[in-house]
Amino acid sequence: MTHIICDNGTYKTRVGYSGDTQPTSEILTRTGIKKDPMTSGYEFLFPIKGGIIIDHDRMETIWTHIFDELNIKPKDHSILLTEAPFTPKSNQCKTAQIMFEKFSYSGICFGIDAVFSYISNGRSTGTIVTSGAETTHVVPIYEGSAIKNAIKSLPIGGEHITRRINDIVCRGQQFISLDAARNIKENNCMVTLNYDRQMIESSEFSHFDKEYTLPDNNTIVVTREMMMLTEVMFDPSIMHHDSPGIHEMYNSCIEYCPEELRRRLTDVVLLSGGNMRFNNTCTRFQQELNRSSQSFHHCFSSPPSDESCWMGASLFSRLSYFDQCLTSFVEYEEYGDACFYRSRA
Repeated sequence: MTHIICDNGTYKTRVGYSGDTQPTSEILTRTGIKKDPMTSGYEFLFPIKGGIIIDHDRMETIWTHIFDELNIKPKDHSILLTEAPFTPKSNQCKTAQIMFEKFSYSGICFGIDAVFSYISNGRSTGTIVTSGAETTHVVPIYEGSAIKNAIKSLPIGGEHITRRINDIVCRGQQFISLDAARNIKENNCMVTLNYDRQMIESSEFSHFDKEYTLPDNNTIVVTREMMMLTEVMFDPSIMHHDSPGIHEMYNSCIEYCPEELRRRLTDVVLLSGGNMRFNNTCTRFQQELNRSSQSFHHCFSSPPSDESCWMGASLFSRLSYFDQCLTSFVEYEEYGDACFYRSRA
């Protein structure tokens, strides 16, 4: 039996086959409704918020579309779905109901996305800092399993930076779409090694600003303020969040781990996710850790691919014990939602 891998991201959803090195299909995790029957404009709705599915009906529409692209009979396959840390069991149950009763998959398994991202980098023990569209997590992993009571979360991700760029542009009486703001972010933002000094210098010298041409050929002035919005990951207060930065979250996470495991968990720290790929992120993170700890932390960034979570899940599904992690349709028929309140891998 071939397993189907489905990575449900806040921004993109990806599906493919177990053992493959890349997904077969991907789609933006959003659905559109017409704003006005008389115009061609659409309003986009996002069924995943902060990594958690908040609208299963709209998510089902996305699954239907992307499963159709695989051209398979789900009853001949089991499915592995990724999920964010702290996903409620009730959410799992609703997803399972759709997979079994709507699509007729023969078995289902859920796994934490950050763990799969770590596995995709060829490691099974360490700590990962993963930051996506709307949330950031620090997840300690021991022999392929998350130490769940030590996971730390920050309700900030790449889309917060995107929206702030959009706000700054609109403040200057120019109007751009969120897609355009995202394009500005991905091509201009960076992490500075000394934020306070850079902000002072940029206020004194206008040459830090630069013109940027959008995909529609309109030009816009990208200010130093916009370029350095990534500082929110180290100091959330600049966006009015009363939360610790990612380096402080990491230290707190390790303190919650068993003392005998801490050295192994801190040997290798992986930064992963689209919001961790800005220039200097890894250097700045290690710099902050070295300031607050006498230990040396080896930090590195995952390869520049959005598919690491999917690839890790694909690898995991090939392990000899994976079938033991599955909940079968037969079990679901007999025990219902109780299946998902039992401890599995």
